[in-house]
Amino acid sequence: MLVGGLSIAEAWALDDVELEFWLDQAERIAAMRGGNE
Repeated sequence: MLVGGLSIAEAWALDDVELEFWLDQAERIAAMRGGNE
């Protein structure tokens, strides 16, 4: 699984602030693609 273009191992290596940023970016991309409700 990829999160914002990062592998899970890479995501775990990020600090909380960076992880929040990438998760937010992934959610925005999903929303733009109609992936969210």
